[in-house]
Amino acid sequence: MEGLGEFIEIEGDNVTEDELKSFSEHFIRDFHIEGEVTNTSYLELLLMKNGKDE
Repeated sequence: MEGLGEFIEIEGDNVTEDELKSFSEHFIRDFHIEGEVTNTSYLELLLMKNGKDE
């Protein structure tokens, strides 16, 4: 995402939040992905970066 960094976005259809969280944790571990996990939208990240966190 230009201006914010690199992201891997994981979405799920017809799954619970717990199922999606479990899948994400396994995916991150299995593919040795490093970084921070967030459920913040790109728009919110851009607003925070530009100092408009109101």
